[in-house]
Amino acid sequence: MFVIHTANLYLDKPFFSCSNRKYGYERREKQKDILNTIVNKVFEYKADALLITGNLFDAECVTEKTLQFLCKSLEAIKPVPVIIVPGSSDPISEYSPYGLETFPDNVVIMNLLDRTKWEAERIPLVVYSWACDGKGIEDLSEIEFPVETNGKNHILLSYDLPISHTEKLSQWFEKVSSVFSYIAIGKGYGFKQIYSTSRLTVCCCGAPDPISFNDTPPFGVVGIQFQINNNRWEVSQVEHISTQKSSYAVINVDASNILNKEELFLRMRSELNNMPKPCAVHFSFTGTISACILGTIPEIINLIQEESQSITWSIDGEMEGFENSGDMGSVTVLSEFFKQIGEEQKLAPNPYVRGVANRAGHLTKRVVEGIELKIPAVETSEVPLEWNL
Repeated sequence: MFVIHTANLYLDKPFFSCSNRKYGYERREKQKDILNTIVNKVFEYKADALLITGNLFDAECVTEKTLQFLCKSLEAIKPVPVIIVPGSSDPISEYSPYGLETFPDNVVIMNLLDRTKWEAERIPLVVYSWACDGKGIEDLSEIEFPVETNGKNHILLSYDLPISHTEKLSQWFEKVSSVFSYIAIGKGYGFKQIYSTSRLTVCCCGAPDPISFNDTPPFGVVGIQFQINNNRWEVSQVEHISTQKSSYAVINVDASNILNKEELFLRMRSELNNMPKPCAVHFSFTGTISACILGTIPEIINLIQEESQSITWSIDGEMEGFENSGDMGSVTVLSEFFKQIGEEQKLAPNPYVRGVANRAGHLTKRVVEGIELKIPAVETSEVPLEWNL
């Protein structure tokens, strides 16, 4: 038996960048391409099941176009079952696509509110889900799982681990290893084998493609090979399968000693030539940046932009020569405000406050867009895809 384990696709994620208006669209299309790659891996490895442990979507809402694309992609691997447990970004709610009856019949949505059980008809596979509330569980006596395998392969899906205390978690792993052969975890962008014995393997699959420029490889999905031994299923091999489509990098450019447009162009072109293609690059300009250099950045970006590349940029150094420029002063204030909005989004105590911050970010973006991008660009957190203004 072979199954593929993935998570953290974040379909419909805005991926907003003030310095590249096409960046969000490009990244959302790449995420769909990654989904197709995962589907192709199911065919390539002749997988018996596809497990998705959270954050398939970026939010509890999704566009109709993306949902139709997803359903068509998952239906293509019928009769291979696709078992999904929601994560932190895509919970089951009254607005969630998980509550819609649009998924093909080979897709199983595990309930976030209750631990559920699903049993395959074609293969000896039984899948359970455990919904973590984010607070951790200290009393594990409430978790009741079967004590016999009956010759079937029992797998547990969970976005997060059910307990944070390392010692108690190890004891719990020992306890459930009498039944479960594999526990699939979704939380975290990095691939990690959390626990491994001859009887039980626990893996965080990581992300199939970088979500931000700060994420570290490897990126991909996890392929788990099972074998039966003495009427009990065991993990015989764990394989990390790469699905990454592009190289991602942050390139720091110290503009302090750059005197003219030609010199900056050659420096940026040289950095890009060292990147494997296709690539997504963020230029971070540091040092002291003069007015003449700052004004040439958008033009140079347009010159070096290639079809296979996605380029964003930001000013992270000091600016000089703008003391008498009212426009630049206004833009600087907007840029700092944008940064503050990003922090408010991260620390928002509830979805309502986060929505207000998203709205403020979107309105600020509209103001900035009217200044023709000859300004310090600011990478910020997610904003809504559409607003009825």
